[in-house]
Amino acid sequence: MQDIGFWTNTWNKLFYGWDLNQIGDTLLIQPDVSHWSMRYPPEDYFNEEKFAKQIEEKEVKSIVYKGTDSNKTTGRLFTDRTAKFWWRVGEKFKLLRGSYHWLQYSIDPKVAFEYHNELEKEYPTELPYLLDFEEPSVTNYSDYLWRARVWLDLANAELGDDVSLIYTAIGYLQKVRAAIPRIKLEDKMGWMRENNLWLALYSRRSPAHYLKWARLGEDGMFPWKPDDWVKHQYSFAADFPYYVDKDNLDGREWGISSLGLDMNYVKRSWLQRYLDKYSENGKELAEDPVKEPVEDPVEEPVGGEGLFFRSKHVMNIRSKPGTTYGIVGQLSADTLVRAIDIGGNNCWIKTEFGWICKNLNGRDYLVLEE
Repeated sequence: MQDIGFWTNTWNKLFYGWDLNQIGDTLLIQPDVSHWSMRYPPEDYFNEEKFAKQIEEKEVKSIVYKGTDSNKTTGRLFTDRTAKFWWRVGEKFKLLRGSYHWLQYSIDPKVAFEYHNELEKEYPTELPYLLDFEEPSVTNYSDYLWRARVWLDLANAELGDDVSLIYTAIGYLQKVRAAIPRIKLEDKMGWMRENNLWLALYSRRSPAHYLKWARLGEDGMFPWKPDDWVKHQYSFAADFPYYVDKDNLDGREWGISSLGLDMNYVKRSWLQRYLDKYSENGKELAEDPVKEPVEDPVEEPVGGEGLFFRSKHVMNIRSKPGTTYGIVGQLSADTLVRAIDIGGNNCWIKTEFGWICKNLNGRDYLVLEE
């Protein structure tokens, strides 16, 4: 006779489409801490202790938040008012960060991308560019698809050897599909498979949602197949396990001042690339050079005794040897600096301006000048 655990796991696999035992093994938890999940100003309503407890217990490695949007009436672009707050939270807790743009039909997608790109340069994130493709008031889906493609092409060109993510929902894709003749489907939507899929599918509503997606995907009626998602948004109430409907788990349990908090599964196989790039253990981010220097405090080498190093990238200058310490300036690429001291397990050099990372996690940022 089978025990209760067998029947519970069997039901979970049938109802939700995957095994909950995968959590922490092949899947990871990721909160979507978007603007609507908090009152403003966020620092007045954020319980850091609760948030820290949750990310430790759930083994959270990354967060995602809304970065930019545009007003549908005025067409004016704006940065989400809590984006910079969440960027700093991610830095403090050593979480990989992702920032998304909500695509609208009321503004040039090239302008929209450049606006979001400026935010990424000022507040660089570790995860690829993200596009929220689900505006409900759209009537011309062909036009909306064109705008998405322009935005994503620009994003992918910026990323180089990486690709962006498209966030959308199964219900929204069904609307888009219904509005496009089947003969034009590949031309209109086929390009989407070049990008990774972040799928919103609140499976606890009905297993029929997942099954319908599977059938349509297998028939080639959508760009992605059923298992192509790298992130799957499963809950709008922050509860975990998410199959418990009437519990006390919501955004407030995470230290956030609202009931709602979208939660995602992330495939570890996808996220691992970024964990490996920025961390050896998922906690300490590497000293990844920022994309653009704000100011170059070093104009020429400082005289006197000591070793000289040349920078390979734009580098942060920090108050102490370590990525957890404050940034006090930036160093341009191909700049010569003199070391006053070497510390941080021989990975950092001290200059008269502050500490600069020499090498970390097998990656060299400064080259010794002979």
